[in-house]
Amino acid sequence: VTVDPIPDAMALPQSICSGATTNVPVTSNVAGTTFTWTANPSAGITGALGGSGSAIAQTLTNTTTTPGTVTYTITPTGPAPSNCTGTTVDVIVTVNPLPDAIATQSNQTICSTESTSILLSSGVAGTTFTWTASSAVSITGANGGSGNTISEALTNSSNTLAGNVTYTITPT
Repeated sequence: VTVDPIPDAMALPQSICSGATTNVPVTSNVAGTTFTWTANPSAGITGALGGSGSAIAQTLTNTTTTPGTVTYTITPTGPAPSNCTGTTVDVIVTVNPLPDAIATQSNQTICSTESTSILLSSGVAGTTFTWTASSAVSITGANGGSGNTISEALTNSSNTLAGNVTYTITPT
């Protein structure tokens, strides 16, 4: 009588950003084990599908402003001839939303030596902001930085021409 072992499945949880591809390796202590899985995404998560193989590699998108999850239920099946089925294992992939940047009072006109007052916010809680600044040659005081407010005293050394400063904001 041949008694084959019951296979197990091991996989670690993962956290990714929306639009990224999962990389969840699935392993077993029984050589020759194969794996199938089902996918149960939370509301707003797309791209999660059932499948098979030794790794779960799927591009997942979060259409909301809060983290979502996909619960993959993995079933291990031992090698032939017995094809023993092991206990299912759940692995959770967290899909974080991509932050956005909202600049309040983004088109300002100020006089030379006055300060900007650009408030930064996001629909995604916990977002932080950095920015770079590019300006006309006659404008001084424009610098890159970080925070929730761009407040810089800008000076125009030209007596005849208005100058522009462009801030490029990166939300993280």
